[in-house]
Amino acid sequence: MTLNVKRTYDPQTVREVMTHPAMWETVAEDGQDPGEYTPDTVGDCWLAMRVEGELIALYALDAINAVTLEIHAQVVPKHRKQYSGATGKAALQWILDNTDAMKVIAWVPEIYPNVRDFTVSQGFQIEGVNRKSYLKHGKLHDLTLLGITRDEIHG
Repeated sequence: MTLNVKRTYDPQTVREVMTHPAMWETVAEDGQDPGEYTPDTVGDCWLAMRVEGELIALYALDAINAVTLEIHAQVVPKHRKQYSGATGKAALQWILDNTDAMKVIAWVPEIYPNVRDFTVSQGFQIEGVNRKSYLKHGKLHDLTLLGITRDEIHG
């Protein structure tokens, strides 16, 4: 398996993955409409990951400040079991190779312990909680902050 990672500027590629019903149900907070979703593929960095030409994941990187990136993983559901771990490692390696970021963070809603566990498996550490700050199914949920430093990625 050769995992190809390349930055994409194609909003249609991003939109197609992000608004897929199975994906949208997980990533969107209450009140968000997939018909109104317009990804920023210039201001944000979107990594398209493909195996033999097939898109298996998108990772979004948002600059928080001069040294910190926020990461969002979106692995296509049918590829999660086989490729999640490899895509996470590939995204972190891409960050090392292509940015000067010193820290990568992720905010994970408490209602997705599988996402938190995946993030921890990639080397992230739990750093804190943002209480009652994510609205899903009419209820406010905590967000867990996870982070990894550049040195920790190097391992």
